[in-house]
Amino acid sequence: MPFLEVHPIQYLKTGYLVVAMFVLLGVLFSVVLFMLLYLLARKKREKQKERWHQPVDLLIRRAIFFEESPDRMQIPITPGVSRWLKRSYFRQFLLDEMITAKKSFSGNAAENLVRLYNQLRLERLSLTKLSSLKWHIRARCIQELAAMDQKDQVGKIYRLTNHPNEFIRMEAQSAIVHFYGFEGLRFLDVVSQPISEWQQIQLLAQLPKTLGAGLKGMESWLKSSNSSVISFALKLARIHRRFELHDAVAGCLDHHNPAVRIQALKCLQDICNETTATLIIGRYEKNDRLYRIAALETLQCMGPESAEQQIGFLQKELLNEDDTIKLATARVLATVSGRGTQSLDDFEKAGEYPWNEIIRQAKGEQTKSGKAA
Repeated sequence: MPFLEVHPIQYLKTGYLVVAMFVLLGVLFSVVLFMLLYLLARKKREKQKERWHQPVDLLIRRAIFFEESPDRMQIPITPGVSRWLKRSYFRQFLLDEMITAKKSFSGNAAENLVRLYNQLRLERLSLTKLSSLKWHIRARCIQELAAMDQKDQVGKIYRLTNHPNEFIRMEAQSAIVHFYGFEGLRFLDVVSQPISEWQQIQLLAQLPKTLGAGLKGMESWLKSSNSSVISFALKLARIHRRFELHDAVAGCLDHHNPAVRIQALKCLQDICNETTATLIIGRYEKNDRLYRIAALETLQCMGPESAEQQIGFLQKELLNEDDTIKLATARVLATVSGRGTQSLDDFEKAGEYPWNEIIRQAKGEQTKSGKAA
């Protein structure tokens, strides 16, 4: 049998395959080892938490029911807890449990938990996170400072209300409002970053239901270069029925941002006067479909007096090519008893499709709403 000669290149290829196989095995081994060590460390920490739960729970209960007396100015801390406080992981565990507990209490109990936080100097743990390069750690720090009512840190937090990272500035804005209520909205004077719709909802939920002594600065917010600030101010004006801002709100109907114009319509719906309907319809033709539909819905909600001013305009809009606009127009006319409903009956195409269906639906909805009222 002749000797088969193997080319040197084949030897090289075989060598590369062997090396690649060992490298792959090494990587797999490293991954498995890392996962094993991670799971062991996690299990160890879970066991630590189980040991810590009872003394931490006892300490929190002591704080909740603590009453200051001449011979007892501080909340008593057990030796075991004092020893564990040297561990940063335990301090974070204790802080998390305190924040959870504080959400369930108010009055003296909540104040005592803040007292314990200050007594143990846990703000130092929170503040170390404020300089972290990781956004989620900084956001968590702000949450902790707000939850434990650390108003003395308001300067550091206020500077973050316009932070480029959305989550950091959201937490900072929420913290300032948590501390000061309506007065905390002063960051709207300087914020240039957008305030998301979700954040606006969160801020509104945090604010008191009544204005109390009043809210200053709203007119300047309605003229802000930041569209999201204007939208938020419009929501505030609507919720708190700021009738004196009617003209400033109406000015927002000419804003370059369509979302601001729509929000202005919604606001005017609740602070309208005898000029509102004319102002809204005066901008109807130069706006897009969304504005037109929103304008008609606003007229419908403003009541029959406002709609009656625009009967002629509404009769023309019944001929619009857009069926949604036809229906919105018919709904407005149906709110005006007498002249409005008569115009629907006398409409030249009232017996034709789709107008016959649209008019029937609009009248039916108005009848139902009248009975419900």
